[in-house]
Amino acid sequence: MLHAKILRSAYAHARILSIDTSEAKNMPGVREVVTGQGCDILFGACIKDQPPLAMDKVRHAGEGVAVVIAETERQAEEATKKIRVEYEPLPFVIDPLEAFKKDAPIIHERNHEYNRVPGFPPKKGTNIFHHYRQVKGDAEKGFQESEVFVEEEFYYPLISHVQMEPHGCIACWDSDDSCRIWASTQAPFIVREIVGHMFHIPFSNIKVYAPYLGGGFGGKSDVSIEPMVTYIARFVPNHPVRLVLTRKEAFTSSLLGRGMRGKIKVGAKKDGNLVAMKASFYYSDGAFGDTGCNVVTATGFVATGPYEYEHCNVGCYGIYTNTPPVDAYRGYGHPEAHLMSRTGYEYPGQKTGDVPDGADEKELPLGWQDKRSRPGDPKRQRRLIPMP
Repeated sequence: MLHAKILRSAYAHARILSIDTSEAKNMPGVREVVTGQGCDILFGACIKDQPPLAMDKVRHAGEGVAVVIAETERQAEEATKKIRVEYEPLPFVIDPLEAFKKDAPIIHERNHEYNRVPGFPPKKGTNIFHHYRQVKGDAEKGFQESEVFVEEEFYYPLISHVQMEPHGCIACWDSDDSCRIWASTQAPFIVREIVGHMFHIPFSNIKVYAPYLGGGFGGKSDVSIEPMVTYIARFVPNHPVRLVLTRKEAFTSSLLGRGMRGKIKVGAKKDGNLVAMKASFYYSDGAFGDTGCNVVTATGFVATGPYEYEHCNVGCYGIYTNTPPVDAYRGYGHPEAHLMSRTGYEYPGQKTGDVPDGADEKELPLGWQDKRSRPGDPKRQRRLIPMP
């Protein structure tokens, strides 16, 4: 069993000018030092935008730049201190609204070139890697017909899952096209699929073992360190390579729960009838967007909550920021959407002095109480419009 330790970037955004690993390679017990230089692998399930290690530049503080593989953890840790990296610091952005602006520092210059599955449209020359829209009727017309208005802004900070068991992985290559992986993961089949695509080998040649999990909460439902550990283990074939993140690394260098800034406008009648809604969600999805894009879609899809509007216009943006990437966390984008929709429902009643009796029943969309609004009613169908 060999052990890995990672040299991580102290910069949120910087170009890598050079990496000198010569002294580290001569440290006691060191078997190999691996960097992203010369690597052409990008991985992802929906958007292939992440390398196993930083290649030409780092995109968040804590991103891995070089890995030492040694006989003990202590030897690997000491050798990382001997690696010399020269950086050119670049402007960085951590707020999604700032990253959304046209003049924001571009985090991924190749955003529009990445291989991705259909349905996740990027916007070239920006930090927007996914834009989901839900449109019904004409929101502006609905506001003209409304008598009471509410406009609010919301902020969700980035959060950490803080699992009792941090991310851990062991990988071993038995041959050029066969490997075994032991991982603290909620998604062994996704790990297998990602690794198979990374190295162009059959899924049947990859065995993933997922022991009893010490907590996940969504933070292990996508790949995190598994692609990197599998990548570096390829440099020492027939030797298992083990990496377990420290608690600090779990905060700075794994997957976080999403951060979001949102805006909502609701128009209603004085009798409590909701007429129109317009909402925008700006997600801080971190340095890599693959594990955040489905959260964006989920939020946009449920943005109206359990309420029926004649008119709605929802825009949900997945935005690159110079922070760790995000993935699922207890609700997958639904809590943000429902907080905003519920607030938009209650505040008109507060402005008029009360929430009318039966208003909740009146706005329930499934037709349980209001016979005029039934499941499958054509006028209830939402129109989904992709970004041009």
